[in-house]
Amino acid sequence: MKSHPRLHLLLLLATAVPGFQYPLAAQAPQPKDGDSIGVERPEGLHKGLHHKVQSVQPTEKASAVEVRQRLAKISGELRAEGKLPMAERLDDAVRSLARLDDTTERDAELLLLQTRMAAMESQIERLTVDLRLIASFTNTAAVPEGLDVLRSVQARQPALFKNAGRIELLKSFDAAQPPIQHHSGKAVATPGAFSGAALVDQDPAFMCIFGPYTPLEQGRYVITWRVKFHGPVAEKDVCFLDVAHNAVTVSGRNPDGPECHPGEWVEMSVPLANPATREYEFRFWPHRHPLTLDRIYVFKLHDKPAPAGRN
Repeated sequence: MKSHPRLHLLLLLATAVPGFQYPLAAQAPQPKDGDSIGVERPEGLHKGLHHKVQSVQPTEKASAVEVRQRLAKISGELRAEGKLPMAERLDDAVRSLARLDDTTERDAELLLLQTRMAAMESQIERLTVDLRLIASFTNTAAVPEGLDVLRSVQARQPALFKNAGRIELLKSFDAAQPPIQHHSGKAVATPGAFSGAALVDQDPAFMCIFGPYTPLEQGRYVITWRVKFHGPVAEKDVCFLDVAHNAVTVSGRNPDGPECHPGEWVEMSVPLANPATREYEFRFWPHRHPLTLDRIYVFKLHDKPAPAGRN
């Protein structure tokens, strides 16, 4: 929005119109009721027509309407004294201020409209992304929450799905049930857990869960753990989650504190580039943080088809 030039206009009036010095300035000397504005009175002018001003209590800021009203009043008094040129200059100032206020109001309305349009464009963009995600998703594991989990993973780690034309929820495993195995913790009916009975571990071992030694064909995958931490977590390296083959880590990472959100369900994922059909296990190392593990999801990424060659 443009800066308001009203101050410059008032300063100009203060120098151009005698007797209009500092009409609004709080720090300027304030005339008393009945004081003369200091204009030389021509010989023969009746004393009763000499221009008078009313004292105005200084304020930090006068509204545009107040400024115009004061100027109009002074203009009327000048006209009554026969000082038409000065009155006309003040009338021009009043009209200029009115136009400035009108322009400022339109600028404000335009800015508000632009802000609303930007919000609508952002919402449309998010809906478009979501529609594309829905169109590309296949739930062969028949897990009801599959799409919601995928949305959460994509929002947290969008780079995992780069160049994916189709995303397939291939498998899911309950953390508290075979074929997943656990060193500590027990199955507990847990509100908000999609598995119903999640693995609650208040004193987790060095490695909380492992398994299921499931075969995966060649291709790209995203492995996701749904977990909730029970209390304060470390700032760095809260836990370690990995995909292993023959007990050797193939892919893994260490999430930090800001990603964990204690008391809330979060989805944590690692990518897997599988060169050939192999058996894998999915492990979770909580670094002694009490937690609840819900499910593990296996997403398979199908690359976009190569563009047709041009003739």
